Amino acid sequence: ASGPLASALARATYRGLPGHPVLLGRDHWAPLAAALHGDRGAGPYLVAQGALAVECGDLATGADRDRPGGP
Repeated sequence: ASGPLASALARATYRGLPGHPVLLGRDHWAPLAAALHGDRGAGPYLVAQGALAVECGDLATGADRDRPGGP
């Protein structure tokens, strides 16, 4: 399917710092998969593609939590 959501690319920011969630439209799936290397993640791709930054600092802290109660 195509449309505005297929090309969407946005990420939450917290006081200007990048965080999660990230919105990846379908048009970005294959190019992102090809760009991923090691444990770096999607950050460089999002910057290079000019992902829309959505400030969410008024909603949460943006702390990365891998399990309840800790990092």
